[in-house]
Amino acid sequence: MMKDKVMNIEKYLDKQDILVLAGLRKNAREKLTTISRRIQLPVSTIYDRMAHLSKTVIKKKTILLDFSRIGYNTRIILVLKVQREQRDEVKKFLLKSENLNNLYKINNGFDFLCEMVFEHVKDMEDFIEDFETKFKVLHRDTHYIIDEIERECFLDQDRMFIKNKMI
Repeated sequence: MMKDKVMNIEKYLDKQDILVLAGLRKNAREKLTTISRRIQLPVSTIYDRMAHLSKTVIKKKTILLDFSRIGYNTRIILVLKVQREQRDEVKKFLLKSENLNNLYKINNGFDFLCEMVFEHVKDMEDFIEDFETKFKVLHRDTHYIIDEIERECFLDQDRMFIKNKMI
């Protein structure tokens, strides 16, 4: 099954691009010489591929935070269905929220999926109460994130079994 995913990716990227991306997904701050040894490509090739990929498929170079270590212990997934006429206004409101981490437009009877972070449960409850007074919410599901099991693992080097030459 893993080979099928890689073959599908190969419609868009060649094997060297896949190796470089997988190496970067594991640790983008790692020295190119270390990545070079691990994926067995010359540093110059990795550098050139990174420059090309930065213009094509890499959307953003960023970091992943451990929110609890900076005092944000309440994380939720908020799934919303709102009145059609208010969707743009809701989107703008959510995008302005300092508690928003990720926002997605979704389907299957809902409009938005939001990942939000708060210092305390009370802050989250206040946000939802404020939100529901401003907008006509047709349906809301709130899911607390209890524990992060894995994050950003698609096209991860270890998952693609590069060390075992599965690609």
